[in-house]
Amino acid sequence: MKRETAEGVQHLQITHFPVRWKNEAYTCFFVRDVTFLKQAEESILQANRELSVLNQALATIGKSFRLEEVLPGVLQILTERLQASGGVLYPFDESSETLQLSCSQGVSPTLQKHLTPIKLGETILGQIAQSDYTLGIDNLSLEPNRLPPETLQEGWKSLLAVPIKRESKLFGLIALFSTEKQSFNPSASRLLTTIAHELSISLENALLYQKTRKINIELEQKVTERTQDLNTLAELSRELTFIVGYRELFTVLFSLLHRTSSFAAAAVYFHQESSPVVFLYYGSPVSEEFDGRFREKIEDYVLSATDNQVFLKPEVFFTLNERGFSAGKGGSLGPTFW
Repeated sequence: MKRETAEGVQHLQITHFPVRWKNEAYTCFFVRDVTFLKQAEESILQANRELSVLNQALATIGKSFRLEEVLPGVLQILTERLQASGGVLYPFDESSETLQLSCSQGVSPTLQKHLTPIKLGETILGQIAQSDYTLGIDNLSLEPNRLPPETLQEGWKSLLAVPIKRESKLFGLIALFSTEKQSFNPSASRLLTTIAHELSISLENALLYQKTRKINIELEQKVTERTQDLNTLAELSRELTFIVGYRELFTVLFSLLHRTSSFAAAAVYFHQESSPVVFLYYGSPVSEEFDGRFREKIEDYVLSATDNQVFLKPEVFFTLNERGFSAGKGGSLGPTFW
């Protein structure tokens, strides 16, 4: 049995058995205080429950590097096992320095719009993210200005939130809410803090994985581009073997370069047997207006050229598609000579 005392609840164990003395029947009672044993038993049961929740959450965290798979599963476990009405989980976006809502439980789509993004220091959630501690609020109605009013309208009455940090580096925030006051006990706070620490490791690993994956993709692209360049050079080398005159040379050169550089027109100026030569190449059909402007530019450079000078300036050697000059029907395609 148990009874209320000034020190708290006292658990008593009472046993009795009959005895006889001088031919008289009596009942003997033994009363034993087992409060400590009951508390120890309850502590063991509570620790087992916490361990069960922790193992379930860790199993979900370890399943994948994909945060869109891990985070909703962890939040669902915490909401159900800690008997919360719902919850929200925010990764931290370093570029904007805001908390971005990743997933939620028991939160309406309308309320979600009022809960993201959250700047650091803004509302109680942004303030907790800046801190290094877990915070529980037993009665949100006493602090109505610390959360969007829509939360109270949807019945939020108590809150438990913890920043997701690792070595003072912020990775996010997780918060549970209840529609009842004083809903979260110290056990829930302790458990949420432990899982937040494990989540910080998972988020850090996920970010490293994403960065590594991005680097690998960029390297693959560079290798592909380099391979294309080498193939172009190899093809150019084969073509040059059979080239006799400069017309064929520059036609092959510009056509190969056009595959890797999307230019509209190209030109080269040089001397052959003391005679100036300008070679023009159009990578695609161009309008007469574009052709005229392009020739004017080349003439300007030729007039200022010195003997035996080969122009390598971008404006001369390659001319990209210019605004105001679009390719039109009836334009020329291929090499043109002056």
